[in-house]
Amino acid sequence: MGESFSSCLCLLTDKEMNSFHSKEAYLDIGNKYFGQYTSFALSSKPRISKDILSLLEMMAKAVESGQRLLIHCNAGVGRACTMAICLLLMLNRNRGMAVDVDVLIKQVSESRGLNSVIENIEQKEFIKTFSESIS
Repeated sequence: MGESFSSCLCLLTDKEMNSFHSKEAYLDIGNKYFGQYTSFALSSKPRISKDILSLLEMMAKAVESGQRLLIHCNAGVGRACTMAICLLLMLNRNRGMAVDVDVLIKQVSESRGLNSVIENIEQKEFIKTFSESIS
């Protein structure tokens, strides 16, 4: 089946967690199955903040140190892919590689078998703003 994930980033809001289980149940499961479990409630219309930038830096360090990272939201598309795309942009920047945002969005969408993993204009603007902020 392959290697397991060593880190998990959960982007569910408290309301989403409570609609499935409880927030405490998610935290218990996350801490049981992952070496590092981070819960960060991300809106479907995210905005750049110091907290998000710190979170992406932490994720990049984890991946660069060889950790396998699972990023999830409710459907595993919009928010999770938005953060994954930003993480890929950061990792490429750290390697001195320039990446076209639209090409990267297309590649991630195709890898998920979807026309687009971006659910709204705010997510696309978030990615573009993030890309500009790390250039």
